[in-house]
Amino acid sequence: ESVSNLILRIFFNKRLPFDWNKLMLSGIQSANSKVILTEALKKVLTARLKAVYLFFSSKPEEALKTLKELLKTVEINEVPTWMFQDTLIDLRNLLNIEGEAKNQWHSENPYQKQLDEFPQPFYYPGIDHSLERVYSWVRKEENKTLTASSTQESSYGPGIALYPDSLTDAFVLAACNGSIAQIRQLPKNLNIISEMLLKKYQNVEYLRDVLQNQLLMGDSHERMALWIKHYNYLVGQFSEEDALSLLQSSQSYPVDTEKLGVEASTLRLVGDYLSDKSFDDTWTVLYAKIKAWATTPVLIVQPTIDILGLFRNSFRIPQNDIIAILEVLTPSSKRYYEELADIIVGAIDYTAVQIDQRHRVIAVLFAIVKNSDQTRFMGKIRLAILSVLSAWPTESTELKRYLIKNYGTFFNRDIFPFIWNNQKEIGCNDFLKEQLSEMKSQNEKQHGKVIVGFANDPFATLNISIKKHAGLNSQITGQVFEQIVDTLNNPHQIISTKQSATELLMTLLSQSNGSHEDFEMIIKKIQTSKITAEPSGFFEISTPTSLIDAIRSFTDIAVSGLDTGKLHLTLTLDTSPRYLRFVSELLVDFIPLALYRSKLSSTLPPILQFLITHNSRESENELLMNIFQSLVCLSSDSQYSEIALGQLQRLVSDTNNVVKRNLVVQIHESSTVAQKALSSIKAQLMSSSNYSVRDLAMRDFS
Repeated sequence: ESVSNLILRIFFNKRLPFDWNKLMLSGIQSANSKVILTEALKKVLTARLKAVYLFFSSKPEEALKTLKELLKTVEINEVPTWMFQDTLIDLRNLLNIEGEAKNQWHSENPYQKQLDEFPQPFYYPGIDHSLERVYSWVRKEENKTLTASSTQESSYGPGIALYPDSLTDAFVLAACNGSIAQIRQLPKNLNIISEMLLKKYQNVEYLRDVLQNQLLMGDSHERMALWIKHYNYLVGQFSEEDALSLLQSSQSYPVDTEKLGVEASTLRLVGDYLSDKSFDDTWTVLYAKIKAWATTPVLIVQPTIDILGLFRNSFRIPQNDIIAILEVLTPSSKRYYEELADIIVGAIDYTAVQIDQRHRVIAVLFAIVKNSDQTRFMGKIRLAILSVLSAWPTESTELKRYLIKNYGTFFNRDIFPFIWNNQKEIGCNDFLKEQLSEMKSQNEKQHGKVIVGFANDPFATLNISIKKHAGLNSQITGQVFEQIVDTLNNPHQIISTKQSATELLMTLLSQSNGSHEDFEMIIKKIQTSKITAEPSGFFEISTPTSLIDAIRSFTDIAVSGLDTGKLHLTLTLDTSPRYLRFVSELLVDFIPLALYRSKLSSTLPPILQFLITHNSRESENELLMNIFQSLVCLSSDSQYSEIALGQLQRLVSDTNNVVKRNLVVQIHESSTVAQKALSSIKAQLMSSSNYSVRDLAMRDFS
């Protein structure tokens, strides 16, 4: 009964009876009536069971005190060596938990030091044997799956029950011996089988079990991300019952300093699948805890990343609550400025927030900028500045003036190009000249003696800018073409730069309105067949030839305006994830050119075949997002609209919510013609079971 009570505490947050440790000791003695415990062993077992009770009553500091007292009174030769080692393991872990609560980390944990002095590694009789049996079976079963034919079916049969029984035996031994560390391993041990079943059957219930066990182990959202990313389409099938089950599990976590992070990770994971009432009830309780944590004189560091991750990625949190937490944390949390800026970028509803809320967000960002030690803002802070200046130009004039005055070079290079409205605006010409100068400078630096990596990509920057602002004047266009030619012909330039140059080339040709003929003499200087490139990655010895072949193919077709079957070969040349992602990125800029030039219409059928083949829930998110960008573009053409629409419907029905949210944004930013053609897709997204997808779609499409 006491073991059952412990299981209920671990999984369902049922409080242990106040005399659990005494009942447990009595039960152990009754079950082993023929075995007489020595006084020393009885003393050790009594203290260890009391520590278990205290730990699972959320009193780890008292559990630590109990075991410290025990260590003072017991000699190593009075108990089995493994039990003494196990006590040291619990002491080590409890001391680390105590340190977390005080933002202290013991680089030299005294109990770890004692463990290191034992000549033999720790081995737990009974428990390790049971676990080895389960691990061995799982390995054999997974090997069978790997070697089985695609048509072969298999099932585990009734014999599978032996292995959960082995895990049960291990848990009972851990409980009877008062081992906190081994008891806490129960969710991890169960996951040995849960993960195997998930891989084999890909069932939402097994994914829920895996995630539940990870939450009970205290894994952060980052650690769970591998499973979530791989089985995101299953996450999308969660019911409210599944969501509530995981939330209940998070309440069982026994360590208060870590529990807040576990609760935050859980709500981030399942919040979109709760009813309005369930979410509001859950959020009210959790937000009160988060406010208490955020306003303590000394912020406990341990749960911070998971809490901020919740604010960034849960789109149901009220805007006022988000802004309030930003205001509380900004003055004292300089180390988390990137995460706070990321919340401003992704969690603020720029169209719906009230005027006073806008000013509060700007004040937070202003404080981050003023308190920062950086001379040039990169990453999330730069994106936050861009977002605020673009969305609220009137309210953010003071911030803009401050940046121009104190960070002029940064503003002109990294902000202004993305917020100017037309080429006649003051500073536009300077921006264009700077991009041309950067292109030339980067090309000159790649002279073959050493490979240089660059923080900026002027080709990509200009590509984004001209898509937003509809092209360049002819004088600048000619100069840009010259830099593209020099870059592609430079054998020492890195592959990522050549990719960006190729994408910009295709964008310019698709927007040239016939004027590209004026620059034919320039672009025909590209020595397509001789294009080569240095690797972009630090650990790469050489650039994969498939990537170089792709650059050659796309460049040759774009410049000549003809395709003799090269593109089909390019699209089927390689199936590695990197190559597929690389080619799909090129297609995003090639498709508008193919639609614009009638002589390239023959390339569209093989492109569609490529998009259809890889439009699968098994594909990486980056590839899927390139695919839907391509399909949205094709949907505006009457000849391909129906096929593109069908593929987008398939994508919306059978992919994950990260991709769906990005699709909402892409459709919202697409042409009027495309939006009209995609009305059924918009309706599908507006009725999504996922709150964050549904809410964004309703706001963008209404």
